[in-house]
Amino acid sequence: MKKIFIAGHAGMVGSALYRCLLRRGVSRSSILTATRRELDLTSQSQVTKFLSHKKPDTVILAAAKVGGIEANRSFPYEFLNNNLSIQSNILNSCLINRISNICFLGSSCMYPNEAK
Repeated sequence: MKKIFIAGHAGMVGSALYRCLLRRGVSRSSILTATRRELDLTSQSQVTKFLSHKKPDTVILAAAKVGGIEANRSFPYEFLNNNLSIQSNILNSCLINRISNICFLGSSCMYPNEAK
């Protein structure tokens, strides 16, 4: 049975992907998820161990530290550093565990400077 790990399944995009997979007939037991308590995506060792143990065929990277415009403006380094850590840890762990099916969703929040 093929297994899919959705990193960030609790977020807006990740949860939509989870529901979409279910609607398309993928069984719940084939979709792997982990809460923040179960897996710290900013920890390389935890991510590598998780993927080694669960052995997914596909990883969907929809995880990120998110916030509003003011949070991003006030803490740009923290957001960038946290998100780069998550992305690097997952991609490195996929390489270590020989997982070649990866869907990496990037996002950004931009608004025109003079929007009405």
